[in-house]
Amino acid sequence: MEIRAFHRTDRDQLTEMVNAHIAAVVPGWAVSVAALLAQLEREPAQHVVDPWVVERAALVGLRRARVVAGAYLKRYGSDARVMPDYIDAGEISWLVCLPQAADVGRALAAACVRRLETWGVSRPYAEGDLPTLEVQPEYRRRGVGSWLVRTAVAWLRLGGSTRMLAEAAADMPEPEMERFYARFGWHEICRTRRGWRRRQSRTLSPASP
Repeated sequence: MEIRAFHRTDRDQLTEMVNAHIAAVVPGWAVSVAALLAQLEREPAQHVVDPWVVERAALVGLRRARVVAGAYLKRYGSDARVMPDYIDAGEISWLVCLPQAADVGRALAAACVRRLETWGVSRPYAEGDLPTLEVQPEYRRRGVGSWLVRTAVAWLRLGGSTRMLAEAAADMPEPEMERFYARFGWHEICRTRRGWRRRQSRTLSPASP
């Protein structure tokens, strides 16, 4: 087993593994090698959050010279542009591993935590992306959400998209969420836990003799 920084020569194996995870959730979906490499360098589509990133790192776990686990980390700055929840924060954006390499995945997760500690972040996060569309509570149940979804779907289909994913806001009650998306013929394929924060360890002083 070996845990080390990502090398460009790892790109094909890492992309193949990432696509295996994507396909397990949404059959037929995949990312290109170029798209994966671009994310590890910069994420221009995240036009609000990405400029706050001051450092990035990609780590891989190997077994017998084969990439069987991978992770992508980011460290946020502390200047005036950064929202309070992101100031000096560190994030494990994603971590994947092959099913038969769970031990390598655990070792990689530990290495990610050590990297966050090396960075000296004040807030260690995992799975840090945020929803990009939300109807404020005072405007709900007025047809606004349905109009937004139908308009977005129409534009996506105009552009040739045939598959679509939607995320439900965490504060939306589960039965209400299911009824809302059922209107459009959509169904749940997975759930993602967001906002996980690693518990900081305490340093204890030795007991007095």
